[in-house]
Amino acid sequence: MLVFISDLHMSDGTAGPPNIPAEAFIGTFQEIGARAKSAEAEEVTFIFLGDIYDLIRTTAWFDGCVPKESSPWGTGPTEESALKVIHDVLEKNREVFEDILPNSYVRFGFKTDPRRVFVPGNHDRPCNLYPELRKLTAKTLGLTHFSHKQPLTEEALDERGFAHYYANIAHRTFARHGHEFDSFNFEGSSALRSEVWTDIPEYFFRATPIGDVIACEIASKLPRAVLCNLSTDHALRDAVTRNLKDLFDVRPLGGIVGWLASLVERFHDPEVTNAINVGTRQVVSEFAEIPFVRQWIKRNRSWIRPLAIGNEVEVLIKCLSDFNLSTLEKALPIAQRATALFSGDDYATQASQEFARLDNNPSEPHWKNAFSYVLYGHTHQPTQQAISALDNGDDHMERIYLNTGMWRPSINMGITSGFASWKSLTYSIIYQPGEIAGDHKGTQSSSFETWSGTLRIS
Repeated sequence: MLVFISDLHMSDGTAGPPNIPAEAFIGTFQEIGARAKSAEAEEVTFIFLGDIYDLIRTTAWFDGCVPKESSPWGTGPTEESALKVIHDVLEKNREVFEDILPNSYVRFGFKTDPRRVFVPGNHDRPCNLYPELRKLTAKTLGLTHFSHKQPLTEEALDERGFAHYYANIAHRTFARHGHEFDSFNFEGSSALRSEVWTDIPEYFFRATPIGDVIACEIASKLPRAVLCNLSTDHALRDAVTRNLKDLFDVRPLGGIVGWLASLVERFHDPEVTNAINVGTRQVVSEFAEIPFVRQWIKRNRSWIRPLAIGNEVEVLIKCLSDFNLSTLEKALPIAQRATALFSGDDYATQASQEFARLDNNPSEPHWKNAFSYVLYGHTHQPTQQAISALDNGDDHMERIYLNTGMWRPSINMGITSGFASWKSLTYSIIYQPGEIAGDHKGTQSSSFETWSGTLRIS
C-alpha cells in the first residue's frame, strides 16, 4: 500500500497564513492507519511528494535575517543560510516534525513501521542541495528509503541527494512532484519533450527558478510593503493585514492582481488603495533590479518569439511598475495577462506523455506497459483523469493520472468575477494486487483511492 502526500508548505510563519495544525495530521494518519488495517496491507510506504517544507515563502531572504547575497537567487547561496531558514520552519512546527511525522506511526494502527520516501518539490528544493539539510529532512520526516527498494543511510546523504521521482512496478505507480512541467518553477529540459525516456540532468534541479524569486520577492514581500504605506492607526489596518497574508494561497498565482483589486473594492478606502498601489510598485521595482532577475529575463527573452516567457515577464513588470488600482477597469487587463501567464500547463496531457516515455525506456525495458498510475503534486488541484486503456489478450490495464492535491487553504478566482476560499486536505492511496480496497476483496490488479476533505466556513 502506497500513500502519497504533497504540498503541505510548512513554513516559518513570517510570510503567510498559519501552518496546518498538528491535529490535522493526527486525524488523517489515524484514518490512513485504519485503511491499512482494513486492506490487510503487509507493508505501507509513505511518499512525501514534494513541497513538504517551504523554504521560499519567508521574509528571511530579504529582512536581514540572513545576508541577501546568500539567498538561493543571490550571488553566493550558502548552506548556512538555508539551514537557518529550515531550522525556523522546524521550530515553528515542532510537534509535527518532532513527534507526528518521524516516529509515531505505531500509534496510528499500522501493522509495521511504514517505509518513508521523500521526493523534493520546488519550494523544498534547497533541502536537497546540501548534506546537512538532507539529513534534517530525513530525520524530521523519519525517512527510511531513497526509493522503493534502496534503504537510506546518513552516510549516503553526505554523497547523494533524494531521487526526483518514485517508481514502483509492484504497485504499477510512477510519481514526481510535477514542477518539472512548470516553466516558472523548473529551468526545463529537452528530456521532458522527448518521446523516449531520458534522465533529466541534475543541474536543472539544482538551478534556482524564477518562480522562487517571484514567490519570495513579490508575493512574500508585498504585505509588508503595503502596510509600510498605511498609517499605523488606520482603522482598517488589522483587516488589511489579515487579507494580505492570504496572498500565498491565491490560485492561480497570476490571480494575485485580481485579488488586490478585490481588496480595493471591498475596503473602498483611498488610503488603503494608495498603500496597495505604492507597495506594489515598490516591490516590483525592487524585483526588477535583482541581478538574478535581470539575467533570467536576458536568457529567456526572444526577438523572434514575441510570446517567449522572458518577454512576457518583462511586459508584466512594466505593467506592474505603473500599477494603479484606482478603478477595477484599469486592473482587469493586467490581471488577465498575469493569470494567463501563470496558469500552468495541462498536467493530464503531461501525464499521457509521461506514460509514453515510461513505455519507451531503453535502459529499463521492463517498464513497458508496467505502469497504471502517474501521480503529480504541485498544482494544488486534486485530480483523477483517465488517460488510456491497454488490452493485451486477457490483460486489461487502465491508465490514470492522479494529482495529490494539497494540505492548504486556497483562494480561488471565480470564472466570471471574485474569489471564493476553502481549506483542503488530500491524499492518495495505491493498493497492490491482493490488497483490499475499501469494501472490495483483493483483486488481481492494482487499485486506488483518493480522499479529499474540503471545509468552507463563511
